[in-house]
Amino acid sequence: MVHLKLLLKKKKVKLLIALKIIYRNRIFNLSKYYIYYHYENNAMKQFINNFQRQMKKVTYGYGFYDDERVGLSHTIENTHRGYPVSRVSLLQRKDTVDVPVIIIGNGPSLDESINFIKANRERAIIISCGSSFGTLKRLGIKPHIHIEQERPQATYDWLKSSTDEEIRKGVYFLA
Repeated sequence: MVHLKLLLKKKKVKLLIALKIIYRNRIFNLSKYYIYYHYENNAMKQFINNFQRQMKKVTYGYGFYDDERVGLSHTIENTHRGYPVSRVSLLQRKDTVDVPVIIIGNGPSLDESINFIKANRERAIIISCGSSFGTLKRLGIKPHIHIEQERPQATYDWLKSSTDEEIRKGVYFLA
């Protein structure tokens, strides 16, 4: 646990200085932080609001080495707690079938493959990756599985804004 104290005196402390302190101390892999201040005034409120807005960029992780370390530590902790990676081993399943899989990423290849995907969506398992989910929604194609590699809040926010609850229902999410 890291304790960072910013003591604000009469002089204004610039937000950039506070963020530099956090970065210099390599505290940009925080998954949660708390702010306590005992004296409330407009300057303090403004500083805290700006600080929190900027900290979102720092704490959400954008694929940094430290972000991967946090993800790995969560996986290890979940394993120690007994959370299974899969509820049923694929080797034990009796209901597997020989079905083609279409893995979809966003980009020019998706534009070129729309007709193929539409023609074969009933005969294949559709897996959307990243931002392709929103594109598939606009095309009227519902994936069976959606995969996200990144885990910052921005990914969640984008997923909610580019899709709707109805299309997300019944889709398996892997992240």
